[in-house]
Amino acid sequence: MLRVNPALTATGHLWGTSMFAAQLKITIEGAYLHQLDPLSRDLWKSHDAGLLGDEDAQRLAELIYSRREALRD
Repeated sequence: MLRVNPALTATGHLWGTSMFAAQLKITIEGAYLHQLDPLSRDLWKSHDAGLLGDEDAQRLAELIYSRREALRD
């Protein structure tokens, strides 16, 4: 499960989703194939919880898809 850096949170809410999205992007870019499914689940759980906006979630989902394809080649 993805862990949110406590420095990014304040009273349980993120100060800026862009920081969280950037952290997820870095994680996805360095992930191995077997890590992508759990990252995808965590991404959508974060979206459902309001930690990521629609655009960030969609962009990150597309990044996961691209990363998966690149690693399978």
